[in-house]
Amino acid sequence: MTVQRIGLVVHSGRPEAQAAERTVHAWCDERAVRCTDIDVWHDGGRRDADEEVEAAGDPDLIVTLGGDGTFLRGARLAAEHDALVLGVDLGRVGFLTEVPAAFVRTALDAVVEERLTVESRMLLTLRASRRLRVPAGIGELMRYGRRPMLPPPRVRTDCESGGDWGIALNVTALNDIVVEKLARDRQVSVGVYIAGRLLASYSADALLVATPTGSTAYSFAAGGPVVSPRADALVFTPVAPH
Repeated sequence: MTVQRIGLVVHSGRPEAQAAERTVHAWCDERAVRCTDIDVWHDGGRRDADEEVEAAGDPDLIVTLGGDGTFLRGARLAAEHDALVLGVDLGRVGFLTEVPAAFVRTALDAVVEERLTVESRMLLTLRASRRLRVPAGIGELMRYGRRPMLPPPRVRTDCESGGDWGIALNVTALNDIVVEKLARDRQVSVGVYIAGRLLASYSADALLVATPTGSTAYSFAAGGPVVSPRADALVFTPVAPH
């Protein structure tokens, strides 16, 4: 595979990630490959999804140096750029990251020499029937309830209108999407429809929609099944259902 630019997603809070970062830069210098650093934190704050995509440039390969959380951010960038992802394991769990830090250079050589196996994984995107807004008067609830509160996802400008249902939101997930309650004393009521026909309905604190890859993450902790990553399936797991 020809690699002209690498997007490097680094958990710079880990000293071992900084050492691996230097190894990747040295490898890129030797092969005249452009390398763009995409720190998940910058100037004391966290980049949002649009800032990360813009910072990545147009990479052929995303290399993540961190744990599974860093890999998930890299996977979203890869989806935006139709790139491959190489996960280097520097975290505590390492379900998704496969390459030990000591073998970064060997793994990069294997990529360009096509001595690798590429695994395709399902991704989730999100659409809404209308633009999402924070309800008026909910500020006090969020201040004294659960926090920090995230703003509603941005609308994808390239898909705001068209033949598909609803409004496409700027959400791409490798593991799962969570539909959860805002009010502590209420549950959410959710209906799951396939091809316009009701499959199931839930009343719970949250409903997790997980890919096979994500079936070993939040969904599993909430009592959901483990599904083979090669399966063409979705997992719906209610949290504290009633």
